[in-house]
Formats: sequence, structure tokens, C-alpha cells
Amino acid sequence: MSVLSLDILSTVKKCQLQNGVRHDDYQRYRQYCTRRLKRIRNNGAVEFSHRGQRGKYEKNELTVEMCKNPLFLLIPLMNAERAWGYAMQLKQDNEINGEDLRRTAHMIRRLSKAAKWASKLSDLCSVLGDDRTVLQAEAYSAWMNGNFLLEKDELKEALPLFSQSKEVYTQLSKVSTLEQKELMEEKLENLELVIMYCTRYLSREGTNSQELADMISRSKDSTGLIQSKLAKVMADSMKVQAHEGFEVKLLERAIPVRNEATALLLLSADGNIKTLDSLTSSVEDLGDKEWEKIDNLFVDTFSKYDDAARNVRNDINKADANAASSDIPQEHVVEELKLLRTYVKIQKLDKVIRRNTLLSERLEKQYEDQMEKRLEADIESKLPVTENKKGENKSTKQRQMSPQDLQRMFEKISLNISNQLDLVKEAAKETSASAEKLEFKLDIEQNLVEAKKNFYEAKNFAAAKKWQEALNAYEQAFDSAQEILEGEGRNVFDEKQVEDVVQFQKNAGVGKRLAQARVFLARTRSGTNDEIDNEVESDYVGRPLRERLEENEIGEIVETPPALVSVPARPIMFDLAFNRMQSPDFSNRTKNSPSKVSGSEQQSGWLRNAARGWFGSGN
Repeated sequence: MSVLSLDILSTVKKCQLQNGVRHDDYQRYRQYCTRRLKRIRNNGAVEFSHRGQRGKYEKNELTVEMCKNPLFLLIPLMNAERAWGYAMQLKQDNEINGEDLRRTAHMIRRLSKAAKWASKLSDLCSVLGDDRTVLQAEAYSAWMNGNFLLEKDELKEALPLFSQSKEVYTQLSKVSTLEQKELMEEKLENLELVIMYCTRYLSREGTNSQELADMISRSKDSTGLIQSKLAKVMADSMKVQAHEGFEVKLLERAIPVRNEATALLLLSADGNIKTLDSLTSSVEDLGDKEWEKIDNLFVDTFSKYDDAARNVRNDINKADANAASSDIPQEHVVEELKLLRTYVKIQKLDKVIRRNTLLSERLEKQYEDQMEKRLEADIESKLPVTENKKGENKSTKQRQMSPQDLQRMFEKISLNISNQLDLVKEAAKETSASAEKLEFKLDIEQNLVEAKKNFYEAKNFAAAKKWQEALNAYEQAFDSAQEILEGEGRNVFDEKQVEDVVQFQKNAGVGKRLAQARVFLARTRSGTNDEIDNEVESDYVGRPLRERLEENEIGEIVETPPALVSVPARPIMFDLAFNRMQSPDFSNRTKNSPSKVSGSEQQSGWLRNAARGWFGSGN
């Protein structure tokens, strides 16, 4: 069974533009589809008709066994387009002449028929078509079924279909020709409008954002079934590009890649880099699964560059052997191959630096989060334990990050940049081209990496209480950052990177002041005459803390939070005001104790109280 190929989107667009759709004349278009179907059935290469004995109509089902050439695929396509054109004509009549329920029902039936024929086309292409035809048929079927559900106001079911169609066209546009890419971009604009309408309408009707996300994720999951087909289409496109001719640029010099296998490997590596660009747009929001996918892409890219370098090395050996065994000069070919080998090495090192840089950013974030959690744990340990916290398990199995890990990572990045700089200088000599800007950029990047390495080396010394070594490392990091910000190196980075360098300089300054204070305290307590930095002595000796509050950055001066102390639960105000208050005279109301008065006094007191009871209080 032969594989059939049909460019569905181009065929449909061409028929629509030439037969009235650009002028919204859908009646003309559906009549054209009818005539086109008749011509296809009358074609000698197509043995398919509904004519039975004596000219009577007999329904004939189109099967896979019947389809022997691409004309058979046009039968369901033209049937779908004819039914769609009729539905658009009825919808246009409703808009012009007013809403008619009978006409609306007829329109929905036509769209249902168009969706059935589109599904039939997709089923035939899935068995007979090549990969590109299968993907276009699936996108076309999803779009037509989505239109049918949209007119029935079943937007929840229509949204995943439109999203699936958009995803397929988006992926196909990356591996299509310029003409096909323009058609797909136009189709994508229409799909985005429909998806936006469905999303906003569902939100207004009370569908929450989680349900919308689930619908779109279902459509994305369905496209996962066609990822292998998309990979095949992309691979075929790369093969065509590699066969037609492919060249790379090294310091503005074009180097042709004559080996088709090498060109295919380099194109595949470029495809991986484009995928990485889309995945690493927001590094902070990436989870473990995304990082694993990114790392696998980097590993695959490195292997492709290794295979390409192996192919180039073999080509150089063959060229040298041919030069030794023949009189044909091979110096030019060998020179191009050597430049290509240098290009492959530079590209691989560049991607290694990018991977290590992304990894260092992730490790830095993990280290900062770890320090915050440790600070919270220290604060909680000083608070009283409540009943809810007694049963908590604070043990974690996550590996603790140390400054030494980050120091080693930045050492690797610095070594990679140094190797790349050597290769660039070597390439500049071989190509006689200027590489001053690139060399300057690499020097600045290496200085920044060295500064970060010194910063975490200082943290490592500080953890070991080696304050003098920590002070020296902090000073190197601070001076390197200041040199970058004050010199021309600032122009190498964008605004966000410059802000990161400024923040890094502030952190290095804080660490530097803390180390200075620790060194000074160690010298003061020990009473030794060890040499100390003059800056530390001049800044702190003989100056009280009150005079240098604004410049003091030594960290915590007092314990935070302070220890809890029990206080009396009575107002302090009365304690302070008691000595200044004049209390009234209550002697006339004071009762004498029975043990301290005589019997006659008790009797007179009894008579006096009785008289008060008869004649009043007497006050």
C-alpha cells in the first residue's frame, strides 16, 4: 500500500480564495465543491461513484482499500468543504434576513455533516497518509468538530478541540516552508480568537479557572500522542535542509558543512537549543520534572556535538589521506574542516557554560531558601513549645547545600570560559578576523564568575571561623564587582543582570564588614600583635559605636528575638503614681479590731452604730 500525501491547508485555502470565499460568497463556493466532486468521480484514476445498475443511486462507502492515489483523499475533503460552505451560507442568511429556527437547525445539520466528513478524512489519512498529511488532517478534523460544537453552544467540549488544532498548527509551522508558515500563522490567529471567546464565555458562565486549565491540559495531552509524528516531520525537514546545503558562521566567516550527517547533527542541536530557550524563560518557576527534562536536552545536545566533532575529525583524516595519495590540493578543504571543528568545540563549550550557569542559579536559590529555613528554625527554637508543635517531626531527608558546592560550580564555569576564550583566540588567528568584542565579553563574564567563586569561598572560610581568609576573599569579590560596574563591563550585561551584580556587590560588602569585625574582635580578645588590615584598625579603633552607626554592617549587635522575661500582670502606671497621690481620710469608717479595744469602748461603739441606723449615716 503506497503512502499518500496531500497538503490539506494549502488546497483548502487555494480553493476558497479562487471561488468566492474572499468576497463572502459561500453559495458560489459550495457549488464549486459540488462540481469539483463530480470531476473527481468522473476521473479515470478514481473508481468511486454512487451509480448502480440502470443509473440508480446506490450508496458506496469509501474504504482504505479503494484509495490508490491522493485524489481519493479529495473526496472527503470536498464533501466537508461543501457542507461547511452551505452552513456558512445559511448563517449569513440568518444575519441578513433575521433569525430563523428552521434555517438554524439546517445550518447545524450541515456542520454536523462537515464534521463527519472531516473525521472520515482524518481516519483515512491516519492509515494512508504520510506524517505531515496525518497531522494536517487531525488539525483540520479538530477544527471542524470544534465549529460544530461551537454552534451548538457546547463550549466546554469545543475548547479542547480548538486548542488541539492550535497546538498541531503551531508545531507544524516550525518545520514548514515559508508559504506554508504564512498560511498556518493566519490560521493560528483565527484559532486564538475563537479560544479567547470560549475561555471568556465559560468564565462568565461560572466555570472556574481550574476547569479551564484542565480543558486546555486535556488538549495538550492529546497532542502528546502525535509527538513522535512531529519528530518525524521535523527530522524530514532537517534532512532536506542538510541535503540542500548548510553553513555555519565562525567570527563572521561562513563555513560550509559538506557532510550531510554532520549538518543533520548540528541542525538537531540547534533544534534542542530552541526548545531550551522556551523552557528556560522563567527559571524560578521550574520544578524538578522540568529541570530533569532540561538536563536531558542538554545531555542530548552535548552528544550531538560530540558526534559532529567525530565526523569532522574523520573527514580531516580522509582529506589528509587523499592529499597524500593524489595530486589534487586539499589544503582549502582541510582548513575549512579545522575551522568547523573549532566551531563545534566553541558551541559545545557555550552550551556547557549555559547549563552550568542555570544549575548554579538553581543551587543559589536552594542555598538561600535553606538559610531562611535555618533562621526560622533558630527563632522557633527560642520560642516556648506549644501543644501543636510537640508532635511535629522536623527531620528532613533533603541534602543540605554548602557554600563549597557553589564554589566548585563556579570554578567549573570559570574553567569552561577560559577554555572557550582560548578557542576564540585560536579561531581569530585562523580566520584573520577580529574577536575583540567577544574576548572582552568573555573576560567580563569570567571576572564575574571569579567574584562569585570568591564570595562562596569566603562563606566557606567563615563557616570554619577563618576570618582573615574570609575577609580577603570578600574583598576580592567586592572589588571585582565594583570594577565591573564602574568600567565598560557594565555594557556587556542587560538591565536585570546589572541589578543582580549590584545586589551581589551589596552582599559582598556586608560579608566584608562582618569579617572585618570578627577579625578585630579576635585580635582584641586574644591580645596578640598579629598584623591586621589598616582599614579595619583605622575604622574601628578609638571610635565608639554611636559615631559609626550608619556605616556599621557587622550583622547582629544584640540577640534577636530577645529572651522572654516574665513581668507582673498589673498596670505600671499605678505603681509610678502611688507615691504622688493623696489618699482620702477613711478614719471615720474604720472599724476597730475587737482584740485591741476595751469592753466600754465596744459598748459605746454599739450604741453609736444603732443611733446611726435610726437617724441616718451621720456623714
